[in-house]
Amino acid sequence: MPIAVAGLLAAALAGCGSSGPTTAQLRATVRQYLIARTPATRCQLYTTTYRTQNPDVLLAGGCEHAEQIAAAQEAQRRLLTIGRVSVQDGSATVTLRASPTALRTAHASDGVLTGMFLVVEHGQWRINGFTASGQSSQTGARKPDVV
Repeated sequence: MPIAVAGLLAAALAGCGSSGPTTAQLRATVRQYLIARTPATRCQLYTTTYRTQNPDVLLAGGCEHAEQIAAAQEAQRRLLTIGRVSVQDGSATVTLRASPTALRTAHASDGVLTGMFLVVEHGQWRINGFTASGQSSQTGARKPDVV
């Protein structure tokens, strides 16, 4: 029995000093979003606030309806890569880079996804907003919600 208690104590101590999810986990969340093939998968990566209070999501009839995108847009997202990552106090900004192929195939009127805002929610990085080129800051960029 003392060995079991020692094992539990060691496991508890190993968790001490942890500052929350890592930058590697943040990058994994962004990659999961970029390669997601279904609206349900993308919606799981959003904060609760984004899914339930974002006017664009609400007007579309919910997250999964808002995340219905054309196959061409899906393919374009898969060509994006993570550029600069800035993390501060449980929130992060990620700049995305578009490959030359993605830029060539983008329609001039489409906003190309250029960045994401993320926050820690329930110990995991979750997406809380986006920025896109070709759109004004009022409609193209969504500032992070406070969670």
